[in-house]
Amino acid sequence: MAYGFIAVHAGAGGIALVTGCVASRRWSVPTYLWSLVTMELLLVLAIGAKWAVIHGPPGAVRRVGHAGAYLVWHADQARRIRASGLAEPSARYVAHIGFTLIAWPTPSW
Repeated sequence: MAYGFIAVHAGAGGIALVTGCVASRRWSVPTYLWSLVTMELLLVLAIGAKWAVIHGPPGAVRRVGHAGAYLVWHADQARRIRASGLAEPSARYVAHIGFTLIAWPTPSW
């Protein structure tokens, strides 16, 4: 079951990457946000399904969850900024999308 969560998590991550790269278009921002939410949710479910066999420190697992939530927050901020109907994306919008694309968290075990 955990492998199914991981496979869908990876698929949602791929969707998030593609839609994040083209997020200057209005239609892709909600898709980008929801693919990140799906990715984070499935990561939590996969960790929960294998919690008994995970040998990493619990604090590292918690940090991964917090980092994922931070990525979702940035995507939501970008959605709110872009929803204002600006013709060109603002620097703040690009900063939020850019953060989620290039700062994918790597846990320091």
